[in-house]
Amino acid sequence: MENKQVELISTIDAYVGIDVPDLHLKRLWERKGAKKSIPLEVLREAIYDPSVDYLLRQGILYIEDLDTKIELGLEEETAREPGAQLKIQVLKDEEINRLLTVVPIYDFKEKIESLTKE
Repeated sequence: MENKQVELISTIDAYVGIDVPDLHLKRLWERKGAKKSIPLEVLREAIYDPSVDYLLRQGILYIEDLDTKIELGLEEETAREPGAQLKIQVLKDEEINRLLTVVPIYDFKEKIESLTKE
């Protein structure tokens, strides 16, 4: 059996934690950009916990590997197509600054509507 590890990256500048006692899963991300690995098999089960599902679907914790996101149901199969719009988008600090200062309001509204609530 393959023991694949999934790397989760914190995208917010705050403490983020996962605690699922039934799966013996407890991880804490201390800052933005912190990376922690979780076995894929454990994450498949943990995603049924509403808090873990929320953290992943809102992009608070981000998985870079598209195949893993599709496997976990976080993205559609069509996300592999060129030019496809991803459900979960994470903006870099430079992109956020550009949106808030330079981009015309029409483009700003269009971009904000395509992002998750968090």
